[in-house]
Amino acid sequence: MADSIVKPTLPWYRRLNQMKGLMLVIVSCAQMLDLINVTSVIIILPKIMIDVGYEFDKLQWVSSAYALAYGAFLLLGGRLGDIFGHRNIYLFGVTWFSIWAVINGFAKDPVMMSVGRALQGVGAGFTIPSALAILTTSYPEGPERHKALSIFGGTAAVGSVLGVLLGGILGSTV
Repeated sequence: MADSIVKPTLPWYRRLNQMKGLMLVIVSCAQMLDLINVTSVIIILPKIMIDVGYEFDKLQWVSSAYALAYGAFLLLGGRLGDIFGHRNIYLFGVTWFSIWAVINGFAKDPVMMSVGRALQGVGAGFTIPSALAILTTSYPEGPERHKALSIFGGTAAVGSVLGVLLGGILGSTV
């Protein structure tokens, strides 16, 4: 009788597990997208330099500004998540990242593009610590959490590789 109470056979428990799976996909995709943005621009920089006529020394900031802001705001993003809630900071980071991604599409000069990429990196820096905190609080300690964190970490590597591939494809076709 006690086994039937402990076993996770209740419908709400199954729905919770399905939602945890969806949440894992969402935060992992955000991680992957953040890293795609690091590596894809590096590959396409020479094409931007030729097509738009930017000078190479200014163009390096287009990729560096994103990575610098991304790394610089990881700790602040984690602390703000502790204060205001990780879900709120995660949603803010994704929204901020998306807004600046659209604005960067309209950049007319390297300075505007570099500033836009830096501000986009701020959003990425807020997203990742909150995503990690959401995962660690949603999954109980043990094999289930280890699997979720492995998937989350693996998407970083996939994002880095996809960024190089997508940057090469976009650079050769656009």
